[in-house]
Amino acid sequence: MKARFRDLRHTAMTNLCESGASDETVQVIAGHVSQRMLRHYAHIRTEAKRKAPQAIVSQSTTPAAAEDKAAS
Repeated sequence: MKARFRDLRHTAMTNLCESGASDETVQVIAGHVSQRMLRHYAHIRTEAKRKAPQAIVSQSTTPAAAEDKAAS
């Protein structure tokens, strides 16, 4: 398989986005001036989309979250 520089750029931007880096940070690193360009290059993978809601559920079931609910 032949890789193009553009393909590597897409992969790098996707990996940065999935690592938790802020949009602003990724834009600065990539040299993008708009959210549109960031969306064009950063293709968030399906697995990352699947894990995002699970992270919210995990946070709401932590001991600290349970204590917050009990205090309400």
